[in-house]
Amino acid sequence: MSSVVDINDIVAWSESLAGFYVSDASQENGRTMPGPIRLREHQKRILRHIFTKDDEGRFPYDTVVYSCPKKSGKTLMGALAGLWFALTQEPPNEIYVCANDFEQAQARVFSKIAYAVRKNPKLPSAKVTQKEVVFGATGTRIIALASEYASAAGSNHGLTLWDELWAYNSRNSERLWDELTPVPTRLNSMRFITTYAGFQGQSDTLWDLYKRGVGKDELADGKGKPIDGLEGLPCFANNKLFVYWDHKLRRHPGIVGSVKEYHQTQRQSLRPSAYLRMHQNRWTTDEEVFIEPERWDACVEQSAAPIISSNKRVVWLHVDASTKRDSSAVVGTYYDRELEKVVLANHKIWQPTPDEPLDLEETIERYILECFTKMRVAGVSYDPFQFHRSATTLRKRNLPMVEFPQTQPNLTAASQQLYELLEYNNLVMYPSVELRKQALDAVAIEKSRGWRIAKDKTSNKVDAIVSLAASAYFTVKQGAYAIDKPLVLESAFADDSPARLPGEENLPWMFREA
Repeated sequence: MSSVVDINDIVAWSESLAGFYVSDASQENGRTMPGPIRLREHQKRILRHIFTKDDEGRFPYDTVVYSCPKKSGKTLMGALAGLWFALTQEPPNEIYVCANDFEQAQARVFSKIAYAVRKNPKLPSAKVTQKEVVFGATGTRIIALASEYASAAGSNHGLTLWDELWAYNSRNSERLWDELTPVPTRLNSMRFITTYAGFQGQSDTLWDLYKRGVGKDELADGKGKPIDGLEGLPCFANNKLFVYWDHKLRRHPGIVGSVKEYHQTQRQSLRPSAYLRMHQNRWTTDEEVFIEPERWDACVEQSAAPIISSNKRVVWLHVDASTKRDSSAVVGTYYDRELEKVVLANHKIWQPTPDEPLDLEETIERYILECFTKMRVAGVSYDPFQFHRSATTLRKRNLPMVEFPQTQPNLTAASQQLYELLEYNNLVMYPSVELRKQALDAVAIEKSRGWRIAKDKTSNKVDAIVSLAASAYFTVKQGAYAIDKPLVLESAFADDSPARLPGEENLPWMFREA
């Protein structure tokens, strides 16, 4: 390799010893080693087209959308473009790496830029902090910018980098997008977007670029035109907008194993719409069936029955309470070490009405107390919105009550856990017509921060399925079963606890390690 490199050629520079370093450029004694990136032919063609200037020294586009399936190396393309731009364009310059709504500003793109700067001794001297790279000789800065849009007002940036633009849908991120328009007083100022497809009706900023950018062979009313010199690639131009929108995962050095095997694994672990969006770069809606009937039925053991009384199983209960409209439910699960599966232990559903509201004390509270007299309950999780008073009452009796509000992160974690148990047949349930109906009425709603169980009609009830998901989540994640030391029963009543009620002589029992 020649030691003389044309730094104005982004491809020649990036693959040179003075170029863009990645962590897995080569192997030595079985270990991956950092070194210059190795680009695929389609990446070279696209980068050279975007970053070739005209006779006036201007790039052809001020907005670039680089969209392709997951694991296509698109984030690396954004980081590479950012570092090259910082080294070559109009110093002193400002390059902003923008955070989307589900990650920190310094994640992904910025971290890859910082790594390349730290690992390449041939780059100009730079100070690298958690949120900034500053090149001392030129004064150019690469800045990790959170979604607080006000901090970007009045900037004089040459480049802004946007990773996974489909997830920029909060008010703050929309204002950040508006603030960081290309700067007209600079010779070159550009937005560079790396992303895969989003949700129709939700990812509005990306959808607008997609409609304006792609051509009619991709979208019936697409406005983009094919580009001379990029034949064979799904690249389109509409004035100053460039869009590369690919559905094919093209092999590159970062892919280990075959694309076919990778996609087979991903197809098995993801819901159909998530697979289409991430791995085929197709637009989807944010709602789909949560679980197909055959997957639910495959986890039902016809000979199984609810636990009435047991001192062998450590059960976790979850409460989803409502007093007037929605149904209320308590669901218990445990882990069977022999089967190596989560098992449905019991459930109870109540349906209040506006005219006959639910008496929580006489229904849910009493049912939970009965469970403690008949089985080993490790804990009770609950949403405090309707159940706070009851939980306070039960906690005074030293029942192990755990708040689990129905926030987006909590619902996402529990929903994903239940989906995986059903998907891989790692859940055993007894037959229940009412549980099955609620399961088939449930839909999966996907947002930028993940997806959760919901209902598509007000009349549908899914509270028992939400409770099943939360109970299973605690059983798996919170160690309700993962105690290797012997367990001993210990009375949970403190000296100042309320007097025991009739039938509560043995209530409740807490478990501790021997």
